[in-house]
Amino acid sequence: MEAALLPTPEAPVFRIGFAWGFPATWPQAAIERFEAETGVGARVHRRDAALAGVDSGEVDVAILRGDVAVPGLTAVTLLHERRIAAVSVRSPLAARDEVGWRELARMPLVLNETGGPADVADWPAGERPEIAVRCGNFDEWLEAVAGNRGVGVVPESIGRQRVHPFLSFVPIPDAPLMPLQLVFPRHNGHPLTRRFLAHARATVRQCEGGGR
Repeated sequence: MEAALLPTPEAPVFRIGFAWGFPATWPQAAIERFEAETGVGARVHRRDAALAGVDSGEVDVAILRGDVAVPGLTAVTLLHERRIAAVSVRSPLAARDEVGWRELARMPLVLNETGGPADVADWPAGERPEIAVRCGNFDEWLEAVAGNRGVGVVPESIGRQRVHPFLSFVPIPDAPLMPLQLVFPRHNGHPLTRRFLAHARATVRQCEGGGR
C-alpha cells in the first residue's frame, strides 16, 4: 500500500524550447541520438516568448532564429537559412517567381513579435516597410498573412512544411540570410547541454548540407 501511494520519481529530462517554426529535420535526429547516448529523455516545449524560456530557466536550451546577444546566455550558430516571402493565395505576389528584398519594403508587413524572422530594422534606414499587423505568436501571424492583411517573411524551411493551405511562398533571392542558433545559459546550465550541442552540430551537417 505504501509503495502504491508513494509518488513515482520523475525521470530525468532535457528540455528544448522554441518560440515558433520548429525545424522539421535535424532536431529529431539529434534528439534520437542524444537520448540513445545519455539515457535521458528530451522534451520539446513551445513558449510564446522571444527567448522561448531559456532566460527564465523554463527550458535547458532553445532553438532560436536571428542574432541572440543576451547577457548570461551563450548562442551558437548552427546554420544560416534563406528567407522567403509568405503571402496570401489571394495576393498578386502569389503568382510571382520571386520578389526583391527592397521591393518588400514598399508593402505592408505582418510582424511576429515573438522572435520572428523579420523586423523593420532588417531593411536599410529610409526603406523600411510599414507594419500592418503585430502578432504575439506564430499562429496569429499565419492567420494574418493568410487573410491578406500584409506580407510576411519566413525561413525557406518553413515554406517546405506547408504550414497553411491559404499561404503561398515566394523566393527572395537578395534577402539577407537568417542565423539559426542554439541558446543556453553560460553558467549553471544542464550538465548535458554540450552533449546535445555536439549532436545538433553533427546532424545539421548531415541534414542541412553542411549548414550553409
